[in-house]
Amino acid sequence: MDAGTHAILHITFSQASRANFLAESFAPSYMLLHQLPTRHDAMFQLRLKRCVEDEKLMYSTLAYGSSLLGWMMGRFDSAKQPEYFLDKALRAVRNYLATPGYKVDDWLLLSMYALAVTEMWNGLPVMWERSPQRHAMVSMLGSHGFAACRMHLKALLQIVNNAGGWGQFDPYILDSVVMADRYMAISHGRPLVIPITWDPGPLPSSIREELGITGESVLPLLGTNLLLEPLSEELDNVVRDLIDYCRIASEAWAWSSIGPEAEGWLFRRLQAISCRLLNYIHDEQISYVHLCICFATLTFISSSIAAKGPQMSPQYAAGQLCLLLQEKQHAAEEMKIPKGLYFWLLFIGSAVAEPQPWFLEQLAKHCEEGEISESSLEARLEPYLYLPSRQGTHMPLIVDYLNSTSEWTTMEMI
Repeated sequence: MDAGTHAILHITFSQASRANFLAESFAPSYMLLHQLPTRHDAMFQLRLKRCVEDEKLMYSTLAYGSSLLGWMMGRFDSAKQPEYFLDKALRAVRNYLATPGYKVDDWLLLSMYALAVTEMWNGLPVMWERSPQRHAMVSMLGSHGFAACRMHLKALLQIVNNAGGWGQFDPYILDSVVMADRYMAISHGRPLVIPITWDPGPLPSSIREELGITGESVLPLLGTNLLLEPLSEELDNVVRDLIDYCRIASEAWAWSSIGPEAEGWLFRRLQAISCRLLNYIHDEQISYVHLCICFATLTFISSSIAAKGPQMSPQYAAGQLCLLLQEKQHAAEEMKIPKGLYFWLLFIGSAVAEPQPWFLEQLAKHCEEGEISESSLEARLEPYLYLPSRQGTHMPLIVDYLNSTSEWTTMEMI
């Protein structure tokens, strides 16, 4: 390996992975800059060292790292595109699995995981806007990347089940695989591959005591109006769990750092809530309004995760919400959506990195005279799912747009 290739490994673990796991545990954005330790740091180091002697792990990790640098920074080594490493990794994994009596260990599973994620990124044109040539290539590939990703995840799941389940392996494996599965399901619109057998459930009392969670009112208005809607039992439970989670996470991250058990709960509980929503959207009995709420809630969760990769997935959830709200055959049902709920759906669709213009145009039509200020909009949104520290970061741009639209309409009337 040359120095440039070696650097890909270090960048992958020293920056991207650590920040991602903290962000996916609902850590606020300012904490991601502090290089805080995470519960997986020891595994990061072991994986990096293992790459030196494990060909399949090395090449799959380099495929992952090369692809990561490409979409994050628009940087590629022209001689060593992700496909260069992907091809070598696939051969190495196949050769390993063809060896009689091969060992099923963390490194095999991580190799398969890295292959899955790299292929998934090859199905997401939105990831490649910094690299026009690759953006064009990925757009031409269509859903090939997603199909390859699902194939790798299904094979990985079968190997895990045959080996006795997730408990036989380092928790880093399950956490990584669950994230990949979740983002693929959001982006591709297909069901999850990995069953939700790993949901940690409500916050254990031991962690509550460790974090000093008092139970005092935090974010008192969050979701109060949403829970007044006639939700199905399943959706009501998910929304209640999400509200509870946001309150716990807000208190927990008020500390400068938290322990590995608490961080693990915060990570898996948020993944599980998202995955429950992803399962529910494929329920044949789900109503139109509940489907809209599910996609808006998924957009809310993803837009609340302060990391670059997760900030791209709301584009897909919000895109599905946009299509739903514009479907003519549901016009009668849309008329039944209460005004406050409809306004929140439009705002959530607008509070993503690159909102579709339709959301902002519709939001402007549903703003009452004299209401277009950050404080007045927040007053309407807080009883739904809205966090000033997360979606609020988009508020200045949204208010500027609404005010400019309002001024233009006034001028036209004059």
